[in-house]
Amino acid sequence: YTSEGALVAAVDDLDGGRKPTFREAIGRGWKRFLRLLAQDLVIGLVTFVGVMILLAVYALVAGLLLAPGIVMIVNNGGARGLGIVWVVLLGLILGLILILLLAAIGAITTAVQVYAQRASVLQLDGVFDAIGNGIKLFRAHWRQTVSMWLCLAAVSFVAGLALVPVVLLLLALVAVPSAGIYAMSRSPLLTGIVAAPLFAVFVLAMLWIGGLLTAFKSAVWTLTYNELLAEAGTLPANV
Repeated sequence: YTSEGALVAAVDDLDGGRKPTFREAIGRGWKRFLRLLAQDLVIGLVTFVGVMILLAVYALVAGLLLAPGIVMIVNNGGARGLGIVWVVLLGLILGLILILLLAAIGAITTAVQVYAQRASVLQLDGVFDAIGNGIKLFRAHWRQTVSMWLCLAAVSFVAGLALVPVVLLLLALVAVPSAGIYAMSRSPLLTGIVAAPLFAVFVLAMLWIGGLLTAFKSAVWTLTYNELLAEAGTLPANV
């Protein structure tokens, strides 16, 4: 949370034409640490309860809709084939609807969360004020917000695909020397001594790549937040 707050503060400084220092950014993030943590706990709890209620209602409705097909299958009569088709097709449709509902909830939760974080760090709002302002900003600019969420989801998907060969290459750089050492020495201890630093490099490389993607998405949300506030007249537009 300190790092997230520092990222938000640093990008905001850059967006305003100021050159941030590492110490200043970390200091601003540290000051909002507890509030950012509390915001996530509140948003997470509300989202969890809401999703559980949604799943319970959805399971009840799905059960009622699938019941006729299940009855036809159980009766094992001439309508058994129709029952199977009913259950399979309707099950696929219900599954797709559920995925879309959960994706929508994820998009809304993410938007409110990132806006609340920026309201806390940049506007120094309290926990519930920041969440309330995040909700208001999302409601006022839901089209732009959803579009940005979809763009970042696409970026994450493409980055994940692009990283597959990179991950395989890095794993090969760990596995091949380790396997060679074991084949020559038949010593698990020596193999472990060789593999440990190679695996540590692999982990650090993955953390670095993940950090770049996280920093990029955080910066995009901060710029989006500032732009939406500027459009609303809350902040002066940056040139």
